[in-house]
Amino acid sequence: MPIRQITPRTAINNMVNRDSEKIIGQLIRFMSSVGERANNAMRDYSGKAYIDRTGNLRSSSGYILIMDGKVLKKGGFETVKGAKEGVNEGKSFAESLTSKFPKGLVLVLVAGMDYSAAVSALDYNVIDSAQLVADRLVEQL
Repeated sequence: MPIRQITPRTAINNMVNRDSEKIIGQLIRFMSSVGERANNAMRDYSGKAYIDRTGNLRSSSGYILIMDGKVLKKGGFETVKGAKEGVNEGKSFAESLTSKFPKGLVLVLVAGMDYSAAVSALDYNVIDSAQLVADRLVEQL
């Protein structure tokens, strides 16, 4: 005797979709939290911190959360020492990266000033601690 399907297929599909949306929502909240905590690590003045003369480098640091090529959330990019140029550079740089991630959920951490890599190469903590924090938290997931 063959097995009969009692539950309508649409009910099963609805349940799967509802559960998928719930899981995606939880992932988005988790990754937003990771972004916030990583951003706090970028702005931390402990360790080998660089001298922030203009405030632009710290103002340019932040994160964006991208899903399927669309920005879901931005964080950081807060003015330090009145450095609006850093905020604009950081946001602009982060947003320019969205097209590189057309599929999936992606957290991008940035320090948006063009000299960020040079400061980091001098062994100062620009974005390194943020990456370590993000990696550790995502591993816990």
